Amino acid sequence: MLVAGENAIPLAPLVRLCHHGRAPAVVAALWETRGAKFVTLAQRLGIAPEGLSRTLAALEDLGLVMRNPGYGHPMRPEYLLAPDGESAAPAVRDLVRRFERAGIGALARRKWTAPTLAAAGLGATRFSGFMSILPGVTPRALTQTLAAIEVAGLVERRVIAVTPPRSDYRLTRRGGRLASASRSAAEALALIVED
Repeated sequence: MLVAGENAIPLAPLVRLCHHGRAPAVVAALWETRGAKFVTLAQRLGIAPEGLSRTLAALEDLGLVMRNPGYGHPMRPEYLLAPDGESAAPAVRDLVRRFERAGIGALARRKWTAPTLAAAGLGATRFSGFMSILPGVTPRALTQTLAAIEVAGLVERRVIAVTPPRSDYRLTRRGGRLASASRSAAEALALIVED
């Protein structure tokens, strides 16, 4: 059953975080290191400087990351988590770690993977259910994401023989663990990031 009404978890903040594929990893790295220099983040995460600049700018816009106001000394970090970032970081770090342990890093960096898993964790099973709670997803993007997470063994697709035929998507045990982490990150972000 799909969670709705006043108890619904808005997925828009998670979608905004995942829009830049490496953003969750940047938040996790800043949480683990208690701040870092730009070049250190780029090397640690294997991100090109241009991509990291865009990601950090997006995270600043979300209010999760900030430049260190005391930066200038060679030993001080250049970027820190903002207070809202500190609140959300444990759940985001857990999400990143679970994806890493599952061995699906490239899939985790796709914009719609975590939000789609969160939607499945909230009870979405049909294409229309996913479309209704994933803000901004296109049918093509959702189709590709569902196919990719099915191939990765995170959901099972079951075709129901009705006219017209329809498909239901159910989380596997492995997908359920990732859906739980995605839902937790969505909850943490929903408390602090405005739509």
